Amino acid sequence: MLASIFRSLFNRTLNSVIFGISLMLLTAVYIALGSGVAPVREYFEMNEMQFFNAWPLKVLMGLLVVNLATVTWTRIPFTRPRYGVWCVHSGIIVLIFGMAHYYNMKVEGLTMIPLGQTVDHFYDTDQRALYVQVSDGGSGALASYPLESLPRFKTYLPELNNTAILDRADLRDIRPEFNSRDPQTRQPRKTSLKELLKLPDELRLDVVGYYPYGKIVSDWIEDAGVDEPAVVLSIANPHTGAAAEFWLVAGDAQHAGTVLGTVELEHRHVREDESIRMVQQVAGKMHQLEIAVGDYKQTIFVEPGTSYDLGTSGYKLAIENFNPAFPTTDGQVVPLLTMMVTTPKTTFRRQVIAGRQTPTDWLLNVEGAGPMGKRQKEPLDNDLKISYAFNDPMHLLPSQGAVKHTFYTSAQGAMTDIVTAMDAPAQVREVQEGKGQIDLPMGQRTFTMQFRRSEHAKRVDSVEAIPSAQRSREQGQSGVLQVALVKASMGNWSTTVPVPFMQWAADARGQWDGPVVKLPGTNARIQLQLGNTQYQLPAKITLEKFELEHYMGGSAEVGIPRDFKSTLSIEDKSTGQKMVDVAHMNHPVYFPPGLFGKSWTFFQAQWDPDGQRWTVLGVGNRHGTWTMTLGCVMIFVGLLYAFYLKPIIIRRMKKQALLDAAQAKRRQPVEMAVQQA
Repeated sequence: MLASIFRSLFNRTLNSVIFGISLMLLTAVYIALGSGVAPVREYFEMNEMQFFNAWPLKVLMGLLVVNLATVTWTRIPFTRPRYGVWCVHSGIIVLIFGMAHYYNMKVEGLTMIPLGQTVDHFYDTDQRALYVQVSDGGSGALASYPLESLPRFKTYLPELNNTAILDRADLRDIRPEFNSRDPQTRQPRKTSLKELLKLPDELRLDVVGYYPYGKIVSDWIEDAGVDEPAVVLSIANPHTGAAAEFWLVAGDAQHAGTVLGTVELEHRHVREDESIRMVQQVAGKMHQLEIAVGDYKQTIFVEPGTSYDLGTSGYKLAIENFNPAFPTTDGQVVPLLTMMVTTPKTTFRRQVIAGRQTPTDWLLNVEGAGPMGKRQKEPLDNDLKISYAFNDPMHLLPSQGAVKHTFYTSAQGAMTDIVTAMDAPAQVREVQEGKGQIDLPMGQRTFTMQFRRSEHAKRVDSVEAIPSAQRSREQGQSGVLQVALVKASMGNWSTTVPVPFMQWAADARGQWDGPVVKLPGTNARIQLQLGNTQYQLPAKITLEKFELEHYMGGSAEVGIPRDFKSTLSIEDKSTGQKMVDVAHMNHPVYFPPGLFGKSWTFFQAQWDPDGQRWTVLGVGNRHGTWTMTLGCVMIFVGLLYAFYLKPIIIRRMKKQALLDAAQAKRRQPVEMAVQQA
């Protein structure tokens, strides 16, 4: 009885042509939904690659393979007219195995290569990782943890009671470990954060929430339990009288500086007052002139907005302004100092460039000349020799505004405001009692901004979900607005912080915008960042040259690019063998080269539109392509056989059968006569 049931079930399924056709239809529907209806796969938190590598399609493909093999073996005799059907069915099976191998091994990613530099890794396009960096006390140690189960398309928060999807092994109980060497054997090993930073307990990280589209909003409060120095700026609204506050926190790279109007502000914290005094000495010694005129030879430090008499020579220099990024006619960007020179005979304007001996002089009061005067091809006074050197090791000059206030605070309680500008001398102001005020030009008016020192700054981050109407497909595909909520815990202490996404996280460690977590009971800090997972390539790739081609009549400033080419030098890590090829539009580079060696593909994906300083290559592999090609060829040959050779074979077989029948008929009377005799 049981055997009869199994036999009937077998004949209705694995040995049924109708069942096989049904499987093909279901497979077609699955592929159509996965390819054309994105909300379906996003409902199941899958991208296209994951959807085609998921278990439902694997089950359908597996049943189809068994069905084809069974039906072919039991229902289709292996005879010459049916060789084509056998070949087609075998080709479909080979194609399915090739596709399974392709989607199971498929990798898609990107790698950014600066001009003249070498990379040996890439970032997976879809898979993300949690990056952990020791930002204090650990020499910048970095660790990463792939988050394969991290969702992508929907919001998951504790208050929504939908975070069960986050209860996965790769999202829970992450304990950072860093690469190091055993002090005795010098062999590579993993070192826990507890051991690295001498922590009292092990640090544990858990992903407890996720936003596919989120914006982190930071605020600052004073908390007596936090020892974090800051400078608090406040300015009153002229209409309402309400005060707006801005926090400058040296220990937080994101909030250490800001620009208000034309004023740049930055906070720096040092351990000792002596460090502040060293900076004060540097502030007035950024512009150095070596001067020789007559018997006067001297090296002096000058500042914009200040005049200097050159001994008893009768010469006088009035330093007017400084341009840190002056573009020269030969395409370079150089520091330029402008001064007014008064000699015993005349007055003229002179410009000197750091590191260059030949100055540029401007003759004044020339009709038709501009405000600078008339430019001269030769120096107006060959007796006056000026050599200029610029040095701003502490980066005190403004880079984004006209004036910069650099607030220095020390652990010993000192506070100094160093004010610099391009056309005025540096000012060093000792701040008494940790508070003061500065002028803030805003348009036609100047406001007074108050500032004070705070010892207990605490950063409070929150996440605002971006409304659907403000989301874009590009943002969704790149994932730039993803935010993961990560709970950091150690012993009885815990805190939950929002961790934003950065595309090139491991290569941009100094530019992270993720939260800095100060571990209790120590001076140690860690910084967290969400990014794409980094993987190693089988080769080292060097960008030797980048070329941008425009359509006829176009240029770098005007026109649409026709092509962009990256000349790549690729070195096999295992053999050391090198090859050179050019990746450009519709022309990828294959590695290894050759007809049967195209496992990896490198193709142009992005480029630097400003200065062509880097290129971005798409990275992919090609596992299973030859198997799929073989399957397609078998299907094609089988169809040719079935539609063209099979009719000929059948006609010949029929003709032969008729001949055999006629011969048998002619032999029949003879055989009967023989039998009668």
